[in-house]
Amino acid sequence: MMAEKTQPVDKLILIPYEKSELTTTTSGLQHKSKEAVCVTYKRRWYLVVLFGLVGGSQGLIWNTWGPLYLSANIVYGWTEADIALMTNYGPIDFVLSAFIFSWILDVKGLRMASLITSGFVTMGAGLRCVTSSPPMATWLVHLGQFLNGFGGIVAMGGSALMSSVWFPVEQRSTATALISITNSFGASLSFILPQYIVPSLTAVTASPNVPHKDTEKASSPKDIENLENLTAEMMTLMWYEFYFCGALFCLLLLYFPNKPPSPPSITASLDRIDYREGLTQLLKNKMFWILGLAYSVPCGVLACWQTVFAINVGTIGVSQNEAGMLGFWGAIVQLIMTIIISILADRFKRTMKAFVITSYTVATLMFVIFMCIYVGVIPYSTWLFYVSYIISNSATFAPTALFYEMACDSTYPVPEGLTSTTLTLLMNIPGLIFLFILMIPGFPTSLMNWIVLVCMLFSIPVMLLFEENYTRLEIDTSGDKHK
Repeated sequence: MMAEKTQPVDKLILIPYEKSELTTTTSGLQHKSKEAVCVTYKRRWYLVVLFGLVGGSQGLIWNTWGPLYLSANIVYGWTEADIALMTNYGPIDFVLSAFIFSWILDVKGLRMASLITSGFVTMGAGLRCVTSSPPMATWLVHLGQFLNGFGGIVAMGGSALMSSVWFPVEQRSTATALISITNSFGASLSFILPQYIVPSLTAVTASPNVPHKDTEKASSPKDIENLENLTAEMMTLMWYEFYFCGALFCLLLLYFPNKPPSPPSITASLDRIDYREGLTQLLKNKMFWILGLAYSVPCGVLACWQTVFAINVGTIGVSQNEAGMLGFWGAIVQLIMTIIISILADRFKRTMKAFVITSYTVATLMFVIFMCIYVGVIPYSTWLFYVSYIISNSATFAPTALFYEMACDSTYPVPEGLTSTTLTLLMNIPGLIFLFILMIPGFPTSLMNWIVLVCMLFSIPVMLLFEENYTRLEIDTSGDKHK
């Protein structure tokens, strides 16, 4: 029987349990038994896009100041250490509250977790719009970045739970990928947006005598005009981003349920173990820690390295705008690679480890080429510099969704929110350490690249030690009854 328009069903899977009786509801065909029939709803695509956009807005706000480091220096007088601290609030907040938010995800549900996340991101974006006058502006931006960091926990750690609750087994990796990529894509948009909304940056940086805003006198009326234009345009950027975050919060308020009326898979209909017991099992799971090391070390360091990428490549003559374009096109290629790998992983299940190792190997080789160009072993070539950076970056982050899926499969029946949030927490710890190192006075910028390379090389042998275990997948594809 066709489903009513009020409950559009995209796919219906009838699990052949014994002594079950078919009945008809507004959702479609159902099994009258202790087990819920597997149903997928078309609205899941809207919800996954909305959830992903919330994560993208968090990444956009979080990564605002790295690409704008020259502007922030002129307007606010910030140093490289200040920019690193702005970025570091994300990892700091993760360490402080990851388990609190994982409990909210698994116990209170996706709706409350998403509203809290979007609320923190919106408040953080709004505080930056209050004033552009130092030192008050500096304090408000610090507070805003701190609040935004709390939003990153659900935005990054809730992807596996969202896909498990709303998507069938053959689409879980793809759904997780769509969510995880939006956070990175949002961060990458912060590289390119200033080029269109803050065009006065070129005029200001072209003048060597322009002081930052808290200096009493400028060298000429032209310098004052450029400085005022730059400040006004930066505030316009802040307001646009605040409007976007606020609109997403309103959409979440209007409609974002915890879960669908009927589950999309067998395991989605089954209860997970108690949160406290799940945490105990997770901490004792050796394979989870191996997987966590292989994921967290290269991805955590590279993610934070990207936020100061413009500072880094500026030492070899790459402009802020050019660094922004590199970051943006890197995000586009990463998006394409992530979707391709995730679709292949959904089709060729139980081969996720091979996909990860292959992707990491390509990333490491391309970063070696990038380093050879950076240190002058290979003569600088724009196209090779672009290609080596973009592919290395993309190939590192492309299998992110596979890590979350492998972690949830190998730790099942530990709640997905707890598993994925803990995995993201592990990823933030190396980034936290990396950014604190950058805050050391006089730390050589060039050493950042060598740290990234070492982390990439470290991850491949660690990943080889991981033993694949697809417990959750086996249940969902077996058709057997599980209690």
